Amino acid sequence: MRLRSLYMLAGGAWGLALAPLAGFGAGAFAAGVAWLYIFGDDPWPAAAGPSILAVALVVVGAVLAACVGGGYLYGRSREGVPRPLRARRRGAALLAAGLAAAVGLMVLYVGSLGEQTRERQAADEDEAALAQLLTSRHGIAALQVAPVGDGELVRASLRVRGNRTGLYRLRWTVGEPAYGVILQEDSLELDLSPGEHSVALQISTADLAAAYRRAILEGRGAAIVDTFLKLEATLTPVLSDTERSTLPERELRNLRLGYSRLIAEAQTDFALSFTIRARP
Repeated sequence: MRLRSLYMLAGGAWGLALAPLAGFGAGAFAAGVAWLYIFGDDPWPAAAGPSILAVALVVVGAVLAACVGGGYLYGRSREGVPRPLRARRRGAALLAAGLAAAVGLMVLYVGSLGEQTRERQAADEDEAALAQLLTSRHGIAALQVAPVGDGELVRASLRVRGNRTGLYRLRWTVGEPAYGVILQEDSLELDLSPGEHSVALQISTADLAAAYRRAILEGRGAAIVDTFLKLEATLTPVLSDTERSTLPERELRNLRLGYSRLIAEAQTDFALSFTIRARP
C-alpha cells in the first residue's frame, strides 16, 4: 500500500472520530446563537431545526474531508523520504489509533443512547403512575357552609370522592377577603377508602369574632359585623413510600411546595353576622 493511501485511511479514521464531535459542537453553537440573537423564547419556525442540523452536517463533512485530504497530502509528501519504513509504521500506528478512537466514541454513543432510552422509559413510567394517581385520588366534590342552631357554630360539610385507599391531609382556612386576613385555620388527617365520604367541620363563631377583633379591630372597640367570609379547603394525599418511589421528582417537589395537581381545592363564601362588644 502506498503511503498516500495509508495516511489517507489514517486521516479518514481520525475524521470519523473528530467529525461527529465537531458537528455536535457546531450544532450546539448554532442553536445558542439562534436562541440568544434571533428567536429567544419566542416560538421557533419549523425551518430552525433543519437549518441547525445542516450547519452540523456541513461541519462534519468539512472536518472529515480535511482529515482525509490532509492524510493523503502528508502521505504523498513522505513517499520520497530516505526511510519510508519508518513513515509506514507511523502511518499504521495513526490508523490503528484513529480506528480505536472512532470505535471508542461509537461505543460511548451507543451506551449513551441506551442510557437515554432507559431514562425515557423510567420517565414514562413515572408519568403513567402520576396519571393513575391523579385519576384515583380523592377530590372535593362539594363544599357547603351553614350556621348551626342559634348561630354559635358554623358547620362546613365536604363531600370527597375517589378510588384511592390511604391517608389524606385536609387543611382549611376561614378568611376575610375584604381585608385579606386569615381568621382561622386548621388541619386534620383522614383515612379514606374508595367511594364517596362526608366530612364535617365545626367552626366556632365566637372564635371567628375574637380573631376578627385581633386582626381587623386590633383588639379595640366594638362593632356589629355583617360580612362575607371565605372558606378554603385543600385535600392532599399523604403518599406511601411505594407511591413516592413511582412519581416524578418534580411532582414530589411541587407537592412539598403546595402546587401539585394532586392537591384538590375548593372554596366557598358564606355570610356571617356577630357582635363584638367593647371590653370593660
